[in-house]
Amino acid sequence: MERRMQRDDLILADLVALRAEAQPDLDVLTFVGVGADGAVTEEIRTYAGLWEGGNRIAAALAEAGAVDGAKFAIMMRNHPAFVEAMVGASIAGAVFVPIDPRVQGDRLAFMLDFAGCCGLIVGDYALDAVLAVRDRVPLLKWIWVLETGERTALPAGVRALGEVLAHDRPHIAPRVTNPDQPQQLLFTSGTTGEPKAIVAPYRRLGEAARLGALFGIAPDDRPYTGLSLTHANAQMVTLASALYFGYRAVISERFTKSRLLDISRKYGCTVFTLLGGMA
Repeated sequence: MERRMQRDDLILADLVALRAEAQPDLDVLTFVGVGADGAVTEEIRTYAGLWEGGNRIAAALAEAGAVDGAKFAIMMRNHPAFVEAMVGASIAGAVFVPIDPRVQGDRLAFMLDFAGCCGLIVGDYALDAVLAVRDRVPLLKWIWVLETGERTALPAGVRALGEVLAHDRPHIAPRVTNPDQPQQLLFTSGTTGEPKAIVAPYRRLGEAARLGALFGIAPDDRPYTGLSLTHANAQMVTLASALYFGYRAVISERFTKSRLLDISRKYGCTVFTLLGGMA
């Protein structure tokens, strides 16, 4: 692991690096899916796993030129690769643009073009929507696809994320040094016209991470969320505080009303955050 003289846990990469040194094997994030047969599947990420996955993505971003303020989109459900891409962006100094994988058409073209995305990491289930607007986003140079088995083949001009990350690249030194640097462009819902892009610095997520007690979360709690990581609630209330305090959060790939309490019981979750009508 490359070291700087000083690290700041307001910066996501530094936070994960520090925790990977102190508690490398803690299962800080458990990602849960519900299959077509109703069976629950899981993928676990430790701090060490997040750091390794983030470094692999950072090295690939650097090779693609996505460093020091370059913007790329993350368009997927709540998979481990989403958080690893957040960490990778923080290492490379790229600005990530989270986009709900259900967005398509004119709105998707606007968001990608307005943000100036040079690339995109997308779940295979949302790839067709991206391909339909690719010609309308002149800066978009690369598309990496997280394969989940929801399509059988990838078309020309895109690469599987697994293939991209399979190449051995040397880790790069973390490039973000100031928590006031932009971390992400976070789009609003756009209820009064086109979505508005909020420029969110590292400090915003980093300071939210320290608010676990204000949210009423105790050290022995285990939080759950099924809200999308493309929005602020899941990022700031659940993900950030879990990474900061080691709460061992459980994150559903997507919200499931019928299995909410089953999942909470299975994993011993004690607190969850929802929007009013979801349950």
